[in-house]
Amino acid sequence: MLRPKRSRGFYAIIALCVVVACIIAIRHLASRSNEPPENGANLKCSKLDPEATVQTTDTESDQPSESGADLTWSKLDPEATVEIADTNETRRQGLMFRNSLAADHGMYFTYPANHRTHFWMRNTTLPLSIAFIRDDGVIVDVRDMVPLDETAVGPNVQYRDALEMNQGWFKRNGIKVGDRAELKGGRVSFWRRSL
Repeated sequence: MLRPKRSRGFYAIIALCVVVACIIAIRHLASRSNEPPENGANLKCSKLDPEATVQTTDTESDQPSESGADLTWSKLDPEATVEIADTNETRRQGLMFRNSLAADHGMYFTYPANHRTHFWMRNTTLPLSIAFIRDDGVIVDVRDMVPLDETAVGPNVQYRDALEMNQGWFKRNGIKVGDRAELKGGRVSFWRRSL
């Protein structure tokens, strides 16, 4: 049995429906990305939320966690002075075209929500290390990056922020995956948890 021929108008309507469905889906996803994290936790200070606090004390005593387990957060010695990249333009520029980066200085990339964007070293001649940081401030990955290499670098999990420092800075200062980074103004401090 022969199928009836369909006109070009029929296929144009189908294509238009697909485009409209894609636009609706993109708008829905974009509106969800501006919502706060589901668990309501906001343990990290950032330029986007300068009033947020980390649940620690100056005496480094035990603090009950939401799960009921007692946790101790100890402040680590190193601190970093950072430039904050919090707009599309400053994040896109990053540390490109720089000839040097002072010791204990870096760039803190902050985003409004978790994502899986990757970084590269286009037009960046400085050897860098990068820490990927979740919305609760926990470091989920640390990678070294090669100058001028355009290979995409990123963790296998979602993260919200990233901190670029001179290559090897995290290792030299004992900062590792599972530690927490706290941004206040242009300074980043680091914390380690123990049970």
